[in-house]
Amino acid sequence: MKSRRISVVIFYDNGKILLQDRTGHKSKCKRYGFFGGGIERKEAPEQALVREVKEELDYDIKDFKFIGKFCGKNKVSKRVIFTYISRLKDIKKFKQKEGKDMKLVDLKTVEKLIPHRSWNKKTISFLKKNSQLIE
Repeated sequence: MKSRRISVVIFYDNGKILLQDRTGHKSKCKRYGFFGGGIERKEAPEQALVREVKEELDYDIKDFKFIGKFCGKNKVSKRVIFTYISRLKDIKKFKQKEGKDMKLVDLKTVEKLIPHRSWNKKTISFLKKNSQLIE
């Protein structure tokens, strides 16, 4: 089974999380997700995070904190998700370059909008148990 390493960032503000509407981005269906993407060969997870945020939002992220590595698998591959959080300081500085839109929502809405993959479930479960991290 193939293995894929991914870095994602959860931008948060007062208990709400910023999601990316990925409609039309590598998928024909409407789905939401966290910002981030694949870690390239010989790239550290932190480097991938900085690169992906620049590619997706044209934003130079500097302040972020590692909260965990969440693993899961689907029919095609095993996923290792390096997950970071960053306080949303000024959404106006984001110039979305990938995906259709972005939306700031509470954790209950996050559960409804993102695909129910094992790694997403683990991330949401962790955030529910540690909600003070996103306050």
